[in-house]
Amino acid sequence: MQTGRKRKSALLPSEAAQTADAEAGALQPERRKLRSPASAEAATAEQPASSAPAALCTPPPKARMRRRAAAAPAAPTAQLVPLSSRVLSVTVAPAAAVPLPAWTCERLAAAAEHLRRVDSKLAPLVEEHGWPERLLPGPGVGSSAFTGLARTIVGQQLSWQVARVIFQRVQTACGACNEAALLEPEAVLGAPTGALRACGLSERKAAYILNLAGRFASGALSTARIAGMDDDALFAELSAIKGIGRWSVDMFAMFHCGRPDILPVGDLAVRKGFQTLYGLPAPPSVEQMEALAEPWRPYRSLGSFFMWKVPAAPRAPRTPKKAAKGGKAIAVAAAAAPASPASGGAVVTAVAAAVSS
Repeated sequence: MQTGRKRKSALLPSEAAQTADAEAGALQPERRKLRSPASAEAATAEQPASSAPAALCTPPPKARMRRRAAAAPAAPTAQLVPLSSRVLSVTVAPAAAVPLPAWTCERLAAAAEHLRRVDSKLAPLVEEHGWPERLLPGPGVGSSAFTGLARTIVGQQLSWQVARVIFQRVQTACGACNEAALLEPEAVLGAPTGALRACGLSERKAAYILNLAGRFASGALSTARIAGMDDDALFAELSAIKGIGRWSVDMFAMFHCGRPDILPVGDLAVRKGFQTLYGLPAPPSVEQMEALAEPWRPYRSLGSFFMWKVPAAPRAPRTPKKAAKGGKAIAVAAAAAPASPASGGAVVTAVAAAVSS
């Protein structure tokens, strides 16, 4: 006896299709009831004569739609261009960091108020000194970064008074008519090395300034390019130049460019100011300075300036042993000096030498 599956496979193709449609129609009795008599008669007329009842040979609506779609002539289709062929792959670069605007009087006043509010230890210095005009961008900031960098190199390891005198001599040697005139790189390259040395520059500093002038003259560096750098990019670019380190970049950014968020961690006076103001046992490390100055952002340049205004810590009193030693030296010096009235100057000199020792 053959199974139902074998019997079904033995049917002719037309009979198998009619049987499948009949089974599908049996599963939807409600849908057959809703059809109108006219549609039923039309569907029956379309089917070929068969021994099966007409109700069972009527295909379901979906089957009819598939058959009509297959019998209908193919409609012309529009040729669509693939979307991928018209879309270009675009790589979006991260937004470049933009340097903060340079100081203005209004920004300095707002920064002083910010520091007074966020740091109670700094507040008395802010109230005493106010905001300094010295942090405003220097003369020529918009036209000559070379002038500011050369001035910074001259000032390395010198007091600002001495550095100012030497830089004025360099300007004169390079043809500048006055202190406010810009120092041009071409003028520096045209000056003899001996003339630069005669201004008070060491051999190394003269070489550093000549190398810097060559970079500006060749176009490797420019004022416009430096002005568009953020603080990190500025440090990376300038510290690669021989003779310019962290301290020089910080001083240039603070006093020539007027940048508001510079923390000169390499300046010894600033470190001592941190130590005294915050009662540290030793000069702070870079990490300690950054942590203490974090509330100052974005005005760390002004906070650092106030570190130069911190009063020096009082010296520790002399120990009794050192005081006794000093008193004994004075007594010995006075006893060794002649007792004649004419020798009074000698006594004073001997005592003074003992005190200074």
